[in-house]
Amino acid sequence: MVPRESRDAGTPPTALGPYRVLDLTEGGYNLGPRLLGDLGADVLRIEPPEGSPTRRLGPFLGHAPHPEKSLFWRAYNFNKRGITLGLETADGRDLLRRLVQGADFLFESFPPGYLPSLGLGYPDLAAITPRLIMASVTPFGQTGPYAHYQATDLVLWAMGGYLWMCGDPDRPPVRVGLPPQTAFHASASAAAASLIALQARHATGRGQQIDQSAQQCPPWMLTHTYQWYEYEGVILQREGRWRQFGTTRIRTVYPCKDGLVVAVVAGGFVGSRSNRLLTEVMAREGLAPDWLLAIDWGNYDARKVSQPEVDRLTEAFTAYFRTKTKAELLDLAVREGLFIAPLNTLADVLTDPQLQARGYWVVPPDAADEVALKYPGAPFVMEETPWQMRRPAPRIGQHNLEVYHGELGLFPRDLELLKAGGAM
Repeated sequence: MVPRESRDAGTPPTALGPYRVLDLTEGGYNLGPRLLGDLGADVLRIEPPEGSPTRRLGPFLGHAPHPEKSLFWRAYNFNKRGITLGLETADGRDLLRRLVQGADFLFESFPPGYLPSLGLGYPDLAAITPRLIMASVTPFGQTGPYAHYQATDLVLWAMGGYLWMCGDPDRPPVRVGLPPQTAFHASASAAAASLIALQARHATGRGQQIDQSAQQCPPWMLTHTYQWYEYEGVILQREGRWRQFGTTRIRTVYPCKDGLVVAVVAGGFVGSRSNRLLTEVMAREGLAPDWLLAIDWGNYDARKVSQPEVDRLTEAFTAYFRTKTKAELLDLAVREGLFIAPLNTLADVLTDPQLQARGYWVVPPDAADEVALKYPGAPFVMEETPWQMRRPAPRIGQHNLEVYHGELGLFPRDLELLKAGGAM
């Protein structure tokens, strides 16, 4: 293999610039390798000769299905180079073995047993490159009674327990929106585990296989609910836009003039202070009924008041919030120290001044689109080795010549024969 791509003069160093990642994942599992690419790793996105099935996931630029127009593909495959490789052919498997010789990481999301059946399991690949770190990301992991089951995002949220807690208490559970979130969580977890394995490799000189189950991600988000069941035998209920305090339910999502806001009207030292300040603001505007002004917030305990009393408070605050926009309520919250925040839509997030001030939104360089599409950028700031948007998602086989000829040393005639045989 030839050395990694050199940095342009003046380009800041990257955290993972010396490392190479082979990416054989599909769907939402594409995110893990991309996260390493965002930190500077050289990620080779390996697709079948006909293109990745992920390219068929919409929505599509221009609304017509096209393998080069999938917005899903573009979002989770930028900062990668793209090559084609046919694993079902002997020559294709030999190409992968050659690529493994220069790789540090390999991410895959095939059903358990598929790669071993091709002679490409972790022991086979580690025999070629002992330092290889291989992350296998699947719905249920490599072992156990469900290991060979398939699953949708909805199934994984349900079997992971999280779905039970989603929605309003008087209705059946509702799904977590914008699938496939479990795949995103699992692939991000696998990326973190891979970096931990890299640290271990510095000490031992050897890589390892990471067995990441998507089902094992939702239970982590339920924090104390399992201990509550073990300790008290109580299955906590979903609360939706409400929160349970003692025997009463307190609303947390309120309508306003142009959307929704989140507000907490609770007791205790901090909550009572916010409630008192809110009623004072309402009084200055002539919108606080007398009974509201008479409440002693210092002694208010949301756990002990009756539900009709809570509902009366909810109606009063709802009436006030309806006179304001989200922006006005946010300004009021900051100025007065109130527990109110706008419930932003996607359009609101795109125009959020805080995200804009931090340069959060990015556009891929050299993107060949009629419009410049924005993508979420760095989730964190690293001053010395910053997150970078370096390249758009690759076209099918875009870097075949660059990798197979320029790095593996194959001649153009060899590439033609490999392509004709389905190996690339």
